Amino acid sequence: MVDKKLFDEITDWSRIDYICIKSKMRSLDTSVYYLDGHPMFEKTLSGSDMEFMDFVREIKGYGTSEKMIDSKTTMDRFYVRVNLENDQQERELIDYLKKKVKTSEEQMEFLDYLRGIDNVIKSKNDCKSLYYCGFSKKDTSSEFDEIRFYFKTFGVDESIHYDEEISSYLEKNVEIKEDRTFQLVRELIQTRKAGLRCLGLEFDDSFVTRVKYYLCQIPGGDEIKELLHKLKEVNEYTSQAERILSVWDQISNLRCDMIQLSSGYKNENANINLYLCARERYKQKYYALEEGAVLRDIGGVFFLVNIHEKHYYDLKHLLSVNETGQVIIRYLQDNKICTLDGIVSHLRSKIINYTPELYPIIYEDCKAFIENLYHNNYLKEVN
Repeated sequence: MVDKKLFDEITDWSRIDYICIKSKMRSLDTSVYYLDGHPMFEKTLSGSDMEFMDFVREIKGYGTSEKMIDSKTTMDRFYVRVNLENDQQERELIDYLKKKVKTSEEQMEFLDYLRGIDNVIKSKNDCKSLYYCGFSKKDTSSEFDEIRFYFKTFGVDESIHYDEEISSYLEKNVEIKEDRTFQLVRELIQTRKAGLRCLGLEFDDSFVTRVKYYLCQIPGGDEIKELLHKLKEVNEYTSQAERILSVWDQISNLRCDMIQLSSGYKNENANINLYLCARERYKQKYYALEEGAVLRDIGGVFFLVNIHEKHYYDLKHLLSVNETGQVIIRYLQDNKICTLDGIVSHLRSKIINYTPELYPIIYEDCKAFIENLYHNNYLKEVN
């Protein structure tokens, strides 16, 4: 059964990414993905989580972060959305996680193959296809049990997918081609029954590899419920699909955004995950500094100016910036594209003796500053 109490307790979805229903071989579990800034995220943030966030900020690739929490385990599952512009950032990120869990040469070769998805997505001004990564460990331990990597199948315009091109690329890999789940996913894509939203790769501390396929509804394709009925006809997924369909009425007030299929290479321990969100989805806004917006020290006071304006030195065009504002501006300069939540998270990391009670204050002050930058044409909203 699903955790109905958990569903009923959620009234504000602004910092919840998904509720996930996991249908395994013999169980049905429920988890929640809490975004940075949610009280539950703040309450459960561990030293390993903060260390990883700080590292991603160091390589100037931080987007936002989230934690997956369920009521049945004491696992720390942490994810960061990354905005990586080059191979060096990507390699440093992979090396960081690789040090936390022993991996085989074969696994690294497989990961490198998936990095080749970059060559399939022909999208201008885009970041790397590796756009989420994370880890799983026991709450009381600093040792990681698993590391995870996620590759997107869309470009800057998220409505344009390259799932057919990517599935053709994946098929050239022998291990993937022989994966029964991939064959099923490939058929759904080719027949336009579903789209491939992203691809996940998981390595655990016993050298086991799991590939995860995230399917979404596309125009003219099957609804998620129809896909589940199709999966009932597939031996590896029959009981898992039936288990989710048995509780469908309990989740009908939510929107089914994605479905994940995973069986690993050997088609063992097949799982179906269902990702649910509010009917009206909270949409993150992404910001970037206007080209030409720079900090200038004028007589010991820092101002934000647009050097592309002919008379930027005119005081009417200058915006004085305090020490906190300078931290925000430099973060925007380093990371290129940022969310408000990501900026607030960065500020939080700079505060000595930070406590969760400070978060709402930091958030509101930061929001007011970002709105001021936007209305004065120093900041723009981007895809």
